[in-house]
Amino acid sequence: MAKKNTTKNWFIPVIIVLLTIILILGIYLIYILSIKSTVQAEIKDEMVWTLPEGFVKLDSIKVEGTSVAVISNCKAIIAETSPERAMALFNAINNKTAERPDIYESTATVLQSFDIKLEAVLVHKVDENVYYADSYFRVGNKILQLDMKPSDAITIALRSGAAVYYKKQLFDTVGQKVC
Repeated sequence: MAKKNTTKNWFIPVIIVLLTIILILGIYLIYILSIKSTVQAEIKDEMVWTLPEGFVKLDSIKVEGTSVAVISNCKAIIAETSPERAMALFNAINNKTAERPDIYESTATVLQSFDIKLEAVLVHKVDENVYYADSYFRVGNKILQLDMKPSDAITIALRSGAAVYYKKQLFDTVGQKVC
Protein backbone atom coordinates (compact mmCIF):
# COMPACT_ATOMS: atom_id res chain seq x y z
CA MET A 1 0.00 0.00 0.00
CA ALA A 2 1.38 3.40 -0.96
CA LYS A 3 2.09 5.83 1.83
CA LYS A 4 -0.10 8.98 1.80
CA ASN A 5 1.72 12.32 1.83
CA THR A 6 -0.10 14.09 4.67
CA THR A 7 2.42 16.90 5.12
CA LYS A 8 1.97 18.60 1.74
CA ASN A 9 -1.29 20.35 2.58
CA TRP A 10 -0.55 21.64 6.09
CA PHE A 11 1.62 24.64 5.19
CA ILE A 12 -0.99 27.02 3.71
CA PRO A 13 -3.57 26.60 6.53
CA VAL A 14 -0.86 27.19 9.15
CA ILE A 15 0.26 30.39 7.39
CA ILE A 16 -3.36 31.57 7.11
CA VAL A 17 -3.97 30.93 10.82
CA LEU A 18 -0.78 32.77 11.78
CA LEU A 19 -1.65 35.75 9.55
CA THR A 20 -5.16 35.82 11.02
CA ILE A 21 -3.79 35.87 14.57
CA ILE A 22 -1.32 38.64 13.72
CA LEU A 23 -4.04 40.72 12.03
CA ILE A 24 -6.48 40.26 14.91
CA LEU A 25 -3.83 41.18 17.46
CA GLY A 26 -2.86 44.26 15.42
CA ILE A 27 -6.46 45.45 15.16
CA TYR A 28 -7.00 44.78 18.86
CA LEU A 29 -3.87 46.79 19.71
CA ILE A 30 -5.11 49.68 17.57
CA TYR A 31 -8.45 49.49 19.35
CA ILE A 32 -6.87 49.47 22.83
CA LEU A 33 -4.57 52.37 21.97
CA SER A 34 -7.51 54.35 20.62
CA ILE A 35 -9.60 53.98 23.79
CA LYS A 36 -7.27 56.26 25.72
CA SER A 37 -7.45 59.05 23.15
CA THR A 38 -11.15 58.60 22.33
CA VAL A 39 -12.23 60.25 25.60
CA GLN A 40 -10.22 63.36 24.72
CA ALA A 41 -11.32 63.30 21.06
CA GLU A 42 -15.02 63.21 21.95
CA ILE A 43 -14.73 66.77 23.25
CA LYS A 44 -13.73 67.96 19.76
CA ASP A 45 -15.81 67.77 16.62
CA GLU A 46 -15.76 64.36 15.01
CA MET A 47 -13.02 63.95 12.42
CA VAL A 48 -14.60 63.62 8.99
CA TRP A 49 -12.92 61.56 6.32
CA THR A 50 -13.23 63.11 2.89
CA LEU A 51 -12.34 61.67 -0.47
CA PRO A 52 -9.28 63.39 -1.93
CA GLU A 53 -9.65 64.96 -5.37
CA GLY A 54 -8.85 62.92 -8.44
CA PHE A 55 -10.39 59.59 -7.35
CA VAL A 56 -13.28 57.71 -8.95
CA LYS A 57 -15.52 55.09 -7.39
CA LEU A 58 -15.47 51.67 -9.03
CA ASP A 59 -18.55 50.63 -10.98
CA SER A 60 -17.73 46.93 -10.74
CA ILE A 61 -15.03 44.35 -10.12
CA LYS A 62 -14.72 41.14 -12.12
CA VAL A 63 -12.50 38.12 -11.56
CA GLU A 64 -11.61 35.58 -14.22
CA GLY A 65 -8.98 33.06 -13.24
CA THR A 66 -6.23 35.13 -11.65
CA SER A 67 -7.12 38.28 -13.61
CA VAL A 68 -8.95 41.03 -11.77
CA ALA A 69 -10.69 43.79 -13.71
CA VAL A 70 -11.74 46.95 -11.90
CA ILE A 71 -14.14 49.04 -13.96
CA SER A 72 -15.12 52.69 -13.83
CA ASN A 73 -16.73 54.87 -16.50
CA CYS A 74 -16.31 52.31 -19.31
CA LYS A 75 -12.60 51.80 -18.59
CA ALA A 76 -11.02 48.76 -16.97
CA ILE A 77 -7.72 48.19 -15.25
CA ILE A 78 -6.76 44.54 -15.46
CA ALA A 79 -4.17 43.11 -13.08
CA GLU A 80 -2.97 39.67 -12.11
CA THR A 81 -3.05 38.32 -8.57
CA SER A 82 -2.46 34.98 -6.86
CA PRO A 83 -5.05 32.22 -7.20
CA GLU A 84 -5.87 32.49 -3.47
CA ARG A 85 -6.46 36.25 -3.63
CA ALA A 86 -8.46 35.90 -6.83
CA MET A 87 -10.69 33.29 -5.18
CA ALA A 88 -11.12 35.48 -2.08
CA LEU A 89 -12.12 38.44 -4.28
CA PHE A 90 -14.49 36.27 -6.30
CA ASN A 91 -16.14 34.98 -3.12
CA ALA A 92 -16.44 38.49 -1.65
CA ILE A 93 -17.95 39.88 -4.89
CA ASN A 94 -20.50 37.07 -4.93
CA ASN A 95 -21.04 37.14 -1.15
CA LYS A 96 -19.99 33.51 -0.88
CA THR A 97 -18.59 31.94 2.24
CA ALA A 98 -16.30 28.96 2.14
CA GLU A 99 -16.80 26.03 4.49
CA ARG A 100 -14.45 27.79 6.91
CA PRO A 101 -14.05 31.59 7.13
CA ASP A 102 -11.04 33.01 5.32
CA ILE A 103 -8.82 35.82 6.65
CA TYR A 104 -10.96 38.47 4.94
CA GLU A 105 -14.21 37.28 6.49
CA SER A 106 -12.49 37.04 9.87
CA THR A 107 -11.06 40.53 9.50
CA ALA A 108 -14.47 41.99 8.62
CA THR A 109 -15.95 40.27 11.68
CA VAL A 110 -13.20 41.62 13.95
CA LEU A 111 -13.67 45.13 12.58
CA GLN A 112 -17.40 44.95 13.21
CA SER A 113 -16.96 43.44 16.69
CA PHE A 114 -14.61 46.21 17.81
CA ASP A 115 -16.69 48.94 16.13
CA ILE A 116 -13.92 49.76 13.66
CA LYS A 117 -15.26 51.02 10.35
CA LEU A 118 -13.42 50.73 7.07
CA GLU A 119 -14.23 54.12 5.54
CA ALA A 120 -12.72 53.48 2.10
CA VAL A 121 -9.92 51.95 0.07
CA LEU A 122 -7.96 54.21 -2.28
CA VAL A 123 -5.77 52.64 -4.95
CA HIS A 124 -3.43 55.47 -5.81
CA LYS A 125 -0.32 54.28 -7.62
CA VAL A 126 1.16 51.71 -9.96
CA ASP A 127 4.89 51.16 -10.29
CA GLU A 128 6.23 48.39 -12.56
CA ASN A 129 2.85 46.57 -12.51
CA VAL A 130 2.66 46.73 -8.70
CA TYR A 131 -0.38 48.61 -7.42
CA TYR A 132 -0.51 50.49 -4.11
CA ALA A 133 -3.52 51.15 -1.92
CA ASP A 134 -4.33 52.85 1.36
CA SER A 135 -7.20 51.78 3.59
CA TYR A 136 -8.81 54.29 5.93
CA PHE A 137 -10.22 52.90 9.18
CA ARG A 138 -12.27 54.86 11.69
CA VAL A 139 -11.57 53.99 15.31
CA GLY A 140 -13.76 56.21 17.47
CA ASN A 141 -12.99 59.73 16.31
CA LYS A 142 -9.62 58.85 14.80
CA ILE A 143 -8.78 57.84 11.26
CA LEU A 144 -6.09 55.22 10.71
CA GLN A 145 -4.45 55.04 7.28
CA LEU A 146 -2.85 51.70 6.38
CA ASP A 147 -0.80 50.82 3.31
CA MET A 148 -2.24 47.53 2.01
CA LYS A 149 -2.08 45.32 -1.05
CA PRO A 150 -5.03 46.36 -3.23
CA SER A 151 -6.38 42.81 -3.55
CA ASP A 152 -6.43 42.39 0.25
CA ALA A 153 -7.85 45.86 0.88
CA ILE A 154 -10.56 45.47 -1.77
CA THR A 155 -11.59 42.06 -0.47
CA ILE A 156 -11.93 43.41 3.08
CA ALA A 157 -13.83 46.42 1.72
CA LEU A 158 -16.26 44.13 -0.13
CA ARG A 159 -16.76 42.07 3.04
CA SER A 160 -17.24 45.26 5.12
CA GLY A 161 -19.45 47.19 2.70
CA ALA A 162 -16.86 49.95 2.21
CA ALA A 163 -16.32 51.93 -0.98
CA VAL A 164 -13.31 51.38 -3.25
CA TYR A 165 -11.80 54.25 -5.24
CA TYR A 166 -9.05 54.40 -7.85
CA LYS A 167 -7.03 57.42 -8.83
CA LYS A 168 -8.56 58.67 -12.07
CA GLN A 169 -5.08 59.11 -13.54
CA LEU A 170 -4.58 55.31 -13.33
CA PHE A 171 -7.61 54.73 -15.54
CA ASP A 172 -6.30 57.38 -17.94
CA THR A 173 -2.83 55.82 -18.19
CA VAL A 174 -3.34 52.04 -17.87
CA GLY A 175 -7.10 51.66 -18.32
CA GLN A 176 -8.58 49.93 -21.34
CA LYS A 177 -11.86 50.99 -22.97
CA VAL A 178 -14.50 48.29 -22.31
CA CYS A 179 -17.76 49.87 -23.53
